Amino acid sequence: MFSSPVACGATIANRLKKLSGVQTPEAEADRHVLEELAAVVQAITPECFSRYQTLLELLRPRGKLDWHPEKVDDRLVIFTERVETLKFLRERLQQDLKLKAEQIQALHGQEGDDRQHQDTVENFGREQAPVFGSTRTPRIASCGPRLPDSAWCFACGN
Repeated sequence: MFSSPVACGATIANRLKKLSGVQTPEAEADRHVLEELAAVVQAITPECFSRYQTLLELLRPRGKLDWHPEKVDDRLVIFTERVETLKFLRERLQQDLKLKAEQIQALHGQEGDDRQHQDTVENFGREQAPVFGSTRTPRIASCGPRLPDSAWCFACGN
């Protein structure tokens, strides 16, 4: 199970890249299956991605959580396994919930240094960003984000 179609697509692309130099009947068969799978996964739009749609339903006003990002004490934390999923969520939540770029912070180990990571955590703690998304890697976990008592936490994992 993958955390999102974009994470699955990245895994398929990586596997196809590894197989690109291999010239065996088995590798050719694997490439064929993976290319077909990639096409199917690419066709999954955010509107058809049920996990994401469920998250939106929970977050929207009058949803189960009745989340209000304009309230400084109404906070949201999302943990995910894959950076691709985190990037997807940041982009789509900003668009679908009409959030400003500074209202949503993302933290993962593939970009930024320790100081930038700490700044991101501190901004969330100062109530400058009601949404905080993070991958759970040892490097990121060491930043130790202190979560406000009122923060909603979600895990979008495998």
